[in-house]
Amino acid sequence: MPDLPKAHVCHVMPNRLRLRIPDRRHDTAFFDAVKSRLSKWGSVERVAVNPTAGSVVVHFSDLVDLLAEHSARNDLFTLADADPRLLDGAMESSAGASLAEQVRQGFAAVDRTMRRWTGGQEDSRSLIFLGLFGAGIVQLLRGNMTAPAVTLFWYAGDALRLWDSLPPAGAAASRPVPDNDRAATGD
Repeated sequence: MPDLPKAHVCHVMPNRLRLRIPDRRHDTAFFDAVKSRLSKWGSVERVAVNPTAGSVVVHFSDLVDLLAEHSARNDLFTLADADPRLLDGAMESSAGASLAEQVRQGFAAVDRTMRRWTGGQEDSRSLIFLGLFGAGIVQLLRGNMTAPAVTLFWYAGDALRLWDSLPPAGAAASRPVPDNDRAATGD
């Protein structure tokens, strides 16, 4: 059997795995075969390939079953560097995760990508702020001063947690009264 090309695990999320097979970039026939064969596996829900990038995205139902099928049935490529830490987060199926947790994981992935692209200079919170602030300016220019512009500006500030540093409304009125003042007020 000839040496199989090495597939590198780019990332694993619950129910999703991205592989790069750089040795076979631009080999459309190879990637068509990968898509065709992997699509027949019981644990695979969907496969997307990009021969130009040398990329394979596998949507799966169970990671353990996927790895078992890879071991038993795959004669197209080998997994070169499957770092166990990459697989840790995907071991728990997203079927048991709440919608809020799935959204949080998605935003965390976007945040990591944004930080990687910008060399750690920006994150998804900055992107959200810019989008909401820009939308607020558009609403302001359209003359929507009341709810839409103010709401968008508020959400933009909230995205940066600007409001966390402000004391809550009425904080001065609710501060503790010193003991000597309590006696004077009869408390």
